[in-house]
Amino acid sequence: VERYCNGQPPLGLNVAVHGSIPPSSGLSSSSAMVCASAFATIIAFHQKTNLLSIPIDKLEITQLCIKSERYIGTDSGGMDQAIAILAEEGSAKYIEFIPELTAVNVRLPEGVDFYISHCGVSMNKAATAYYNTRVAETRLAAAYIAKKLNISGYRLGDQLWVVQQASAIPLALMGDKLKEIFDPNKHSYKASWMH
Repeated sequence: VERYCNGQPPLGLNVAVHGSIPPSSGLSSSSAMVCASAFATIIAFHQKTNLLSIPIDKLEITQLCIKSERYIGTDSGGMDQAIAILAEEGSAKYIEFIPELTAVNVRLPEGVDFYISHCGVSMNKAATAYYNTRVAETRLAAAYIAKKLNISGYRLGDQLWVVQQASAIPLALMGDKLKEIFDPNKHSYKASWMH
């Protein structure tokens, strides 16, 4: 964000926030808050100094917001921040992060709508380890699959898509390969990892 402020010293802000999304509802309110904060800071600075000369790059701001949310301990994939910033009214988005962040409008057929609802169950991601545990589980799965497929060059922490591409197994056939690798009678990480 500092880049958009031309190196000027940061300004203090008094901010009031109001929202109608239920807290901890899984509807991306925390990601939306991170994104709104970034834009509010840039715009407030611009209005105060009138020095904003760099056009705002939404893809760059999206990446900054993804990194920012990770600093507070949520190991998010970035989809929430990407759609919060890159969404356009009347279109769905096809968003990819590999090899770089891209977002393409997808025209929906006439009469098709998205409905978003809250089931009434709350989960405070910041107060529990469940969300980051799932991220860790997928990385452990990637490591285990890489080990079983004897993939060279695998780095601990690589994502599942990296393992799939390195395996040269077509995505359509990967499900069958995983059934060979994972014994459905083994339900713990330890039991699978030790074999």
